[in-house]
Amino acid sequence: MKAKILFSVGLMSLCIMLVISLVNAQAPQLLNYQGKLVKADGKAEDGTFTMTFAIYSTETGGTALWSETQNNITVAKGIFSVLLGSVTAFPNTLFTGSGARYLGIKVGTEAEMAPRFRLTSVPYAQRAGEADAVKDGSITNSKIANGAITQEKLASNISDNDWTISGGNIYRAAGNVGIGISNPIGKLHVSHDNLYAGYFTSNYLNSNTHIIHAEYNGSAGTQNPIAVYGSSVPQDDFGGGGYFIGGDYGVRGEVLPTGSGVYYGVYGYVYGGSGANYAVRGYSYGTGTNFAIRGSASGATGSTGSNYGVYATAGGTGTNYGIYSSGANYAIYANGDIAYTANLTHVSDEKFKQNIQPLTQVISKIMRLECKQFEFTTNPDYHHLNLASGKQYGLIAQELEKVFPELVVDVIHPPADEDDGKRGEPIHYKGINYVELIPILLQAIKEQQQSIDSLKIEISRLK
Repeated sequence: MKAKILFSVGLMSLCIMLVISLVNAQAPQLLNYQGKLVKADGKAEDGTFTMTFAIYSTETGGTALWSETQNNITVAKGIFSVLLGSVTAFPNTLFTGSGARYLGIKVGTEAEMAPRFRLTSVPYAQRAGEADAVKDGSITNSKIANGAITQEKLASNISDNDWTISGGNIYRAAGNVGIGISNPIGKLHVSHDNLYAGYFTSNYLNSNTHIIHAEYNGSAGTQNPIAVYGSSVPQDDFGGGGYFIGGDYGVRGEVLPTGSGVYYGVYGYVYGGSGANYAVRGYSYGTGTNFAIRGSASGATGSTGSNYGVYATAGGTGTNYGIYSSGANYAIYANGDIAYTANLTHVSDEKFKQNIQPLTQVISKIMRLECKQFEFTTNPDYHHLNLASGKQYGLIAQELEKVFPELVVDVIHPPADEDDGKRGEPIHYKGINYVELIPILLQAIKEQQQSIDSLKIEISRLK
């Protein structure tokens, strides 16, 4: 039996399939092919047949680019319909390129029919073919949907001659970056008219965490580069150069010298104006032990230099205070000896005094006092008090309190920092106001002198 195909409607079916595929935004996976199978005498075939379909890049000869055999194809009055690719899938490259494609068909064991049918495109398929060769510049920004390009589709190293993207980094080697300003004067210049020009946070819990880290890493020299500089002067007497809040300390200054110069952990400087200037001013408030300013200095092992916990100097034409402090309990508390080279002045102006009464009959009270000589304890629990060494002279506060209770005060020594970094307990003790004892002693001398004078008169009468 010699069969032949009288006609093929594959092109129309191809058009229909491509239209559907375009609507669904997918490439077609099957090709609908219809034909009419007739006998050699021209009569239409009826029944079921096995047919083999192949697609070539040449009109005759050559090797098939794709082929499949379909069994039990129903033919009625010569008409049959098949879905090419339903047995063997089309290769992805089957229709790529610009060359023509030809469909060859054979029925059963007969030879392939000739000629082969050329597969031609319709307008939709022709338009779809342009996707294999996108013209330069044809894809503009307006044709790309937001979020359509993901990081996975970008090259690992992209540069637009200004910025370079490399992995998770983006950088540029030269020039300045301005945010909110068109003429930046630094590598990063931010100008803003809202509450924060920059806002930085970190949740990395570590003693070395720096939310903002600024560091000079240039060469050594005789200048003083500043790692962090703050300036805020909206007008005179307003503005703060820096404001810091901390759970342990607000500001910490640290210097690790290696030479023999003069070093400052915290350096304050104010100059000019006609008001009150404070180079450093501290304020502390709370129910516990509070330090508005606390300084500590200690030399290294074998050091012969001088160490100052707080060193202050003031000079000028007005009233100058090297240290000015105010405290409800202690304006100054010294943990050790106090030395001075000028005068120690005690307030005594009459305008500050009230209920002024003469002091009398004190000699009898003085006689009740017992002067002692002693040495301070070497108990290690009190080592941080820096108690004086050697022989001492004075009164016992508890004994003085029985005679002159006003001269004895309850004192609280601030807690010391222990070796494990924790803060110890404050030490409570009794102290004596020896300055107030001076006028009492003067009055006792006067009373004693009066007694001596009276005795002299009495003796003179007896003679």
